[in-house]
Amino acid sequence: MAEKPAAARSLPRFICASPPSATASDAIASLLAPMEALQASPTPRPQAADTADQPVSAQSVLTRSGVQAWQDEAGLTEHEHTERAHAAKVILQAAVSVQDAGAPSDDLVIPGNLYLDGYTALTRLPVGLKVGGDFYCLDCTSLTHLPEGLSVGGE
Repeated sequence: MAEKPAAARSLPRFICASPPSATASDAIASLLAPMEALQASPTPRPQAADTADQPVSAQSVLTRSGVQAWQDEAGLTEHEHTERAHAAKVILQAAVSVQDAGAPSDDLVIPGNLYLDGYTALTRLPVGLKVGGDFYCLDCTSLTHLPEGLSVGGE
């Protein structure tokens, strides 16, 4: 299939959907709950000017070892552990090493689209996930936390 002309391409998308049985108000509530929790947090948020010159935290960068640690995290149900193992393979197959001063580093990005549809037991994603294209996580019905450093779409 030929690629769409630049003018016909849509903006990058982060697509997570509620199960078909969920009502519209349930879907909206599930999307707003994390935002409301952040707004209710007593922790002061740094202003944009305060953080503009600060480097990204090493913890918010996707690495092979970080994906492995996410996959092997203790306390998971057997179902979530199995899904994380499969999702880790998908993520690592789609990822490429970031070039650091001309040499590959341990940092990873996904330059294209990422499809993690149907992972019903995943409760969170690996820290530092950066997707250059669209990110699909349809029917990831247990996903309750978005990771630090999540980036979807172009630079």
